[in-house]
Amino acid sequence: MTPWPKGLPMWRAALTQLPGATFYHCEAWIEALRGSYPVKLEVATLQREGQLRAAAVFARSKGLFSTRLVSLPFSDCGGPLAIDDESRAEFLRALAASHQAGSIEIRGAAGPAPWKNIDCFGHWTLDLKRSFGEINAGFSRTVRSGIKRGLKDNVRIDRGTSATYISRFFDLQLRTRRRLGIPPQPFKFFATVHEKFARGGDCEVWFATLDGHDEAGLVLLRNGNQLCYKWGARAENGHPGANHLLVASMIEAYAGKAGSMDFGRCDTRNQGLVRSKAELGCVPRPLPYAFFPKAPRNISSEVLSGPTKILSAVWKRLPLPVTRVLGEALYRYMA
Repeated sequence: MTPWPKGLPMWRAALTQLPGATFYHCEAWIEALRGSYPVKLEVATLQREGQLRAAAVFARSKGLFSTRLVSLPFSDCGGPLAIDDESRAEFLRALAASHQAGSIEIRGAAGPAPWKNIDCFGHWTLDLKRSFGEINAGFSRTVRSGIKRGLKDNVRIDRGTSATYISRFFDLQLRTRRRLGIPPQPFKFFATVHEKFARGGDCEVWFATLDGHDEAGLVLLRNGNQLCYKWGARAENGHPGANHLLVASMIEAYAGKAGSMDFGRCDTRNQGLVRSKAELGCVPRPLPYAFFPKAPRNISSEVLSGPTKILSAVWKRLPLPVTRVLGEALYRYMA
């Protein structure tokens, strides 16, 4: 294991030599995590006869009696890159053997025994290597109806790249997270992500507005040919077609101009979110999570029960400024 940034050259080599990199493997995203949270990043590699066979970036956290490795925190996926399945399995077996005194979490790859695998997530993407007309034909009737209603009611689309747009989005996100009963990300996270991606023109903030009010918003990030619809937020009791028009406008802007758009992970039990992604023509692939030596009891924030369900109900009643302060303190523990 080589500490970051000393291990950065090895990771850059992995990105060019090994297949399977997602948006969350890109250097800008990893640097945004490092700049936002007190995480210690390390690069682990597997080499055979001088050839790089597998690699992953981990965040290390220390407890009283053990350490925890996560690849990658605050990310939907970040599993090891590998030249083939055999090398990935060998890498994971070696990793488990060398970390007997702690726990490991791999997001986006299944591990061989003794790893424990959880298969409740899907990773949704939209193919952009098509005309918008072809993509639009795959929209559901609900989406097309929402687009028409938004246009009819004169909902406007606004997009920008400045820090002012990020601040504006954060205000909408703060209200959205309270309505959902979950802590918001710290503003520093949004600001750092904007800083790392905007320098290359790879961070855009989009809004759907009506009568001067933001009805819906989203943050779009780019890494080469990959787009990531990273965050979305909506006003409470907002215009019913604003979000459909917003997302469709974003897709239209990049149809035929990029390879794919990442719509994030989704718990397969979250039928509402599954349906909303499917209605846009997105396609899921399995997104296994692997744990060593055992899987935690709960890994999904989308399906709440017991104490977490009670806490979520309480959160919805907190004053907005309080949710921001608590989110700053608590979100780092929700990696």
